[in-house]
Amino acid sequence: MAIGQTHLVGKLAFHSGIDLVVRSKANPKICAVADGLVTMRTFNGQTSYGNGIEIMHTYENGVVIFTFYAHMKDGSIAVNVGDRVVAGQVIGEMGRTRSSNRWSSSFWS
Repeated sequence: MAIGQTHLVGKLAFHSGIDLVVRSKANPKICAVADGLVTMRTFNGQTSYGNGIEIMHTYENGVVIFTFYAHMKDGSIAVNVGDRVVAGQVIGEMGRTRSSNRWSSSFWS
């Protein structure tokens, strides 16, 4: 796991996310960390994050937290905007889309 490292156009830059790195490309599934609603989906080429999804998590005490999963493998995203997900549900696979230099998924909360 690398915290906030990103390689853009030959330069080392930083972001506030956590890069989760896979050791085996055989079956690198990404799961939702909590129940929520898919609120955004990005596609490779739209942003520096490549394929990704944002999930809104609303808790009983009124707290709302958003999580974002980036660099997902082309064609692997298993949810769409408006879908409800549950904790542990497979939402896609790690990939190398856009500015990722290794098989990983950047995660923001």
